[in-house]
Parts: sequence; C-alpha cells; structure tokens
Amino acid sequence: MALKVQPDSRGVGTKQRYRVTNWSAYDQALVNRGNLTISFDDASIRDQWTPPSPVGRGKPGLCSETAIQTCLTIKTLFQLAYRATEGPLKSLMRLGQLDLPVPDHTHLSRRAAALSARSRAGHARARCTWWSIRRA
Repeated sequence: MALKVQPDSRGVGTKQRYRVTNWSAYDQALVNRGNLTISFDDASIRDQWTPPSPVGRGKPGLCSETAIQTCLTIKTLFQLAYRATEGPLKSLMRLGQLDLPVPDHTHLSRRAAALSARSRAGHARARCTWWSIRRA
C-alpha cells in the first residue's frame, strides 16, 4: 500500500515519504477504523443478566454483577458519565431485541463502588463470555 524511499537516497534528518497507491483500500481502511461491533448471545445473556432468586428473605436484586460490569465497561470504553451510560445500553438492548432491564445511574454508581472495593480486596472479577467488543 505504501512505497518507501530508498534508504541510500535519504539525507540525514529527512523523513521517509509514504505514497498511497491503492486509494480505495486506504479509504476503506479509514472508514473501518471507527467500526464497532457489539454482539449479545441471547441464551447466555438471559441466564446471566438477571440475578438469581434470593435464598433467604429479602428483595431480589435488579441486575446481576455481569450486567453491572457490562454497563461499566461501556461507560469506560466511551468515557461516559453514569447518566449518559443508560441511553446507549437501552438502545443496544432495543437493537438486539432483548427485553432486559438496564440499571439506572444510581444503581450503577452504588454497585460500581462495591465492585471496585471487592476487586481491591483481592477477589477476582467474573469474566463476561457472552458479549464481545471488536474494534477494527
């Protein structure tokens, strides 16, 4: 794709000059640079997104640790605030035709503090295998 200048013809302090010979491939590479693909596996996400029923007394949780970690990953990836994270996640659920609850910003911030405190204590975080983010 690029043509390099001969090393012996280069003077001291001059940069190599690259020339694009295949403009269509170069243009497509620039377009694909911002391509982002997020895919959800329906069977796995339905099992892991909602928390299990409580064993004893008490109100069941709204979202599992996997759901909170996914939301925090999207928040960190796009450098969003907690409130701004809700919108993209709701649209991802709508695009994926998934009828799953998205945690609100208050729930996210409280659970994020608990997750980070636990990770500092030495506990390993659960790995999310049901979603993948690929940036081309």
